[in-house]
Amino acid sequence: MKKTAIIFGTIGAIIFLLGVLFKFLHWPGAGFLLIWGTIINCIIVMPIIAIFTRSMESPKKNLYFFGALSTIVWMAGGLFKILHWPASAILLTIGTASLIVFVILFAFGLNKE
Repeated sequence: MKKTAIIFGTIGAIIFLLGVLFKFLHWPGAGFLLIWGTIINCIIVMPIIAIFTRSMESPKKNLYFFGALSTIVWMAGGLFKILHWPASAILLTIGTASLIVFVILFAFGLNKE
């Protein structure tokens, strides 16, 4: 499962970065690449990471699961913002707030095993 996440994560990141390059250079196909890069990362990679962390024998497993879900919302909000779709501000706000809560919880209390 880790290798699958690494392979798809690399592919998704490369596709997304190509989409960003295409968007900067105003080439056709930028939206397509951005959407597919984000879909790969949000629908394949992050759920694999969330499932992997839920199966861990660690008191932090719920915290990692929360971080993975927060990242999915934040990445979707970023995609919506780049493509000027509605609800981008809501998704980015919820994703950023939940990631801030995740970092605070991780840094100040729940990182001790």
